[in-house]
Amino acid sequence: MASKRRRDVATLDTQMIEIYDDLANENEEIRLRAAHTLLSKFASPDSNSEQKIKTILQRLFRGLCSSRKAARLGFSIALTEFLAQIFQSPVEQPGLARSDILDILDKQTSPDGSTSGQDERDHYFGRVFGAEAIVKSCILFRPHPSLPLWRDLLQFSCDLALKKPWLRQECGWLLFTSLSYLRSSSLDAEFAVAIIESLKANSLARTPEGVAIWLEIGTCFADATLPKGVWKHRDPLCKGETALLSDVMKDAKGKQLTDFGESATSQGAATWSQQLHFSWDVILTNLFLPAVQNSKVSSKRITFAQFWTDVVDKSLLLPSSSPERKHWGLLLLAKAVATSPSEYLKNIFTPNTALVWAHHLGMDERYLHRSAKKAVQALQSRANRDPSIVSPAIQGLVLMASGLYNFDTITKTKTIAKLLSVADFSSLEDLVPAVCEVIEQPEAIDEKQADAKRRSFADILVSICARTVVLVNGKNEDPNLVAGMVLDTLIGLAYSNKSLRPGCRMFKPIPSFECRKYLRSRVKTCLDQSSQHRAMKLYLLRHTIHRLKDVQEQADHEHAIVEFDEKTEKIVEKAWKRLRKVAKTTSEASIQSSKAPAAELLEMLYSLAIMQVYDGDTDGPGILQDLNDYQHSLRRHSSDHNQTGDSDPMLEILLSFASKPLRFFHQAGLQAFQAFSSQISRQGLQSLIRVLETKESSSGTQDIFDFDEGANHPLGDVEHDQSNGHFSSSTKSDAELLDSDVEQISAKSPSFGEGSDEGIEEDQAELEAFDAKLAAALGTRKRRDDVDAEDTEGSDEDMYEEDMDEQEMEALDEKLAEVFRAQKPTTNKKQERKDTKEAIINFKRRVLDLVEVYLKEEQLNPLALDLVLPLITTARTTSAKQISNRAHDVLQGFYSRCKGSNVPVIDDSGGAVNEVLTTLKLVHEEAGRDNSGAHAAACSRASILLVKVLMRAQVDVGMMVDVYAETRKRQLLDPNCMVQPIFFTEWNNWCVTARDQLAN
Repeated sequence: MASKRRRDVATLDTQMIEIYDDLANENEEIRLRAAHTLLSKFASPDSNSEQKIKTILQRLFRGLCSSRKAARLGFSIALTEFLAQIFQSPVEQPGLARSDILDILDKQTSPDGSTSGQDERDHYFGRVFGAEAIVKSCILFRPHPSLPLWRDLLQFSCDLALKKPWLRQECGWLLFTSLSYLRSSSLDAEFAVAIIESLKANSLARTPEGVAIWLEIGTCFADATLPKGVWKHRDPLCKGETALLSDVMKDAKGKQLTDFGESATSQGAATWSQQLHFSWDVILTNLFLPAVQNSKVSSKRITFAQFWTDVVDKSLLLPSSSPERKHWGLLLLAKAVATSPSEYLKNIFTPNTALVWAHHLGMDERYLHRSAKKAVQALQSRANRDPSIVSPAIQGLVLMASGLYNFDTITKTKTIAKLLSVADFSSLEDLVPAVCEVIEQPEAIDEKQADAKRRSFADILVSICARTVVLVNGKNEDPNLVAGMVLDTLIGLAYSNKSLRPGCRMFKPIPSFECRKYLRSRVKTCLDQSSQHRAMKLYLLRHTIHRLKDVQEQADHEHAIVEFDEKTEKIVEKAWKRLRKVAKTTSEASIQSSKAPAAELLEMLYSLAIMQVYDGDTDGPGILQDLNDYQHSLRRHSSDHNQTGDSDPMLEILLSFASKPLRFFHQAGLQAFQAFSSQISRQGLQSLIRVLETKESSSGTQDIFDFDEGANHPLGDVEHDQSNGHFSSSTKSDAELLDSDVEQISAKSPSFGEGSDEGIEEDQAELEAFDAKLAAALGTRKRRDDVDAEDTEGSDEDMYEEDMDEQEMEALDEKLAEVFRAQKPTTNKKQERKDTKEAIINFKRRVLDLVEVYLKEEQLNPLALDLVLPLITTARTTSAKQISNRAHDVLQGFYSRCKGSNVPVIDDSGGAVNEVLTTLKLVHEEAGRDNSGAHAAACSRASILLVKVLMRAQVDVGMMVDVYAETRKRQLLDPNCMVQPIFFTEWNNWCVTARDQLAN
């Protein structure tokens, strides 16, 4: 056996070994430094022999076939620069020709027959990288261009693409990028034409790679004469080539060159790639920015709309298309929405495209969900950069061919909402007329579908109005055009049968009653959204009221759907007159004032009350009449609208507004309450206290409301049912619930029966009654008298002497049916009680907001002390945790503001002092009724606050000490007294602080 030849260490070049090793390093800086060292070492051609150069070339080409670390990247860079360096001289090196480079490439990268599959794959990748290095080095193009060698390299690349279809795109990319080197070398067009000729000869011209190269040659070499027999009309984007282009781009088999009678082998589809083919970028660029110089050719090209419909929509995104092709289509959608000019966005969302997109976007579990999500992200990113695309994108997606008016709903996303949230004024001005046109005349197969479309488009209009408010806030923008058109459309659909916009067309079809109800809620939502912007709020409210007046005064009354009885009509007419006068006063007041004048607030209340009347609210006429009476009383007292008299009647009106779920109504009530708070009497405060002390049950409402006929109920969303004597929650639209800022009762909150003896007793009585009826029908329970009389021994079977026959079974079935039919009317009582409870709790939250406003505005008013004990009691007795926390917060805020001399001032008369002392004793009693720390802290601070008030009135401090002493005594002797230690701890701390004051 021949012995293994040992390597002569003396002949090894250790520096070159280190260079080759560093070329494969994963660190880019190390790779570049190694390439620079290699080039520096052989910078002088005179010092290098032909054999040494060939050795280095062989080693570099072999290194391209290595899969070790980043070897292909490092050796490719070194090879490219080394080739450019050794052939930079106009005279070629003796004994080393450019043709030898191709031979070295072929020999060093050819896999042996015995190599494994992975090694073979590495060698083929090395061939691609080697060919790319030759192209990038430009040794075939300069200093002496060689067309034969260029053809040899082209054939080398085509052979590789044919042998390994999974490298076809890589080879195509190599030939595509070579066009830029041809152009930079100022070569003749024949070098570019040679690429197409080579592709044609190898039946690769009608491939995605061939399409990209053909189009790029037309861009870079306008004078090139491309070969015939590839595309019938000499342009892949010609109108006559659409079907063939679609077949080529989806990589279908067949249809190579046989269309022209030429014999050619049809190449099969290349291996499917998850990435989108680079040829799509070239096609889109040519469609977006046509660069073809020949106007005749350009005029024959398809438009982007035709391309998308024929090549993408009807090819890749058909419902029957494979998931792989749909994946390409969705990636292409993401690319198109990210790069296409804004005028083309409308053409992208064709029916198939929109449906496939929405289908896979709707659920996370769907196969192509991530691909669909990329398109959404691309669209949103584009809108963030360029808000002008919002209008064409939304029009194309929800208004035009796709017709996905409920896109956000079916996809469970907020795509449309997010687009509108970044829109600019120009986009909104362009979008609103289109949406208004469709919502007024929706193309629908029936009334139900028309209503569904109108609901979705109304939501879009509301979002547009919200965006308008944001854009106007803090800027000198004019909202009249956009916001006015939105309100005109919504008000027209909600209150009339004819459009209020120019043209006055009849609505087709007429909106249903439920649809009108929803649209009216959307009008209020528009007002809600402007509640933080004073000027915008006043503008939208006035515009709405003027439009309602226009509806009422329409010459053709058959189109007006709002009708009043004679009494209501008189009230409304009087209200219109009063409103005009108040609005005139408001316009004369300074809008720049930080605090709205009383006239402006009164105008808002009038407007909102009129809206309630037009909405058919039964409380509306009564509220409007109260406002008329209140303003009449104001005019009697003073001619100045900013001066108010007795505000107790106004308080009842504000309570009715406070119960409304919409933020606009609530804030208007708060602002008005703030303006009139100084005139509220003790009797008026009792209206607030009565609400806070109300039981959160059906019977508790008797403490709030007078249920005589014609009475106005402040709790607007609770209606009294005269027939059965219980309360039921009035129906609220989905929009009102969604847009309401009323805090909903948590699912973890106690149920209606918990903490309510009445609810428990009612439920127990109902269960016992139902149990008795069921037992009587089944005969399974004897009467109590019989049970007491008989011996209880024996089994249940002893109750039956024999089995029932068929007739008895039928009779039993009938009895059971009667029992359950009788039970059905009572099954909803628990839900009704729960709804009533929620309504009262929400009403209490609103009232607490009013109490907070009063305590802030009237901090020094002795009447503010009347609210201290009710707040503590409410926090303890309520079954809703949010009410308890809110009451504590209001009381804590009042206590925190009452520092030093900023405490309520009472007369030093005996009556006022006795009242505060009585309140102090009641607070101490309240402190012993609950053992929670929060309640004890609230009682302690309330007690100290009252002590501060008495101290300021110069009451003997011994009287307050006696009250605390009595409470300490009860704590020690009364087992039912639950006063907590914090109650006395805070008192002791205050006493230490107050001692110096008493000494002075």
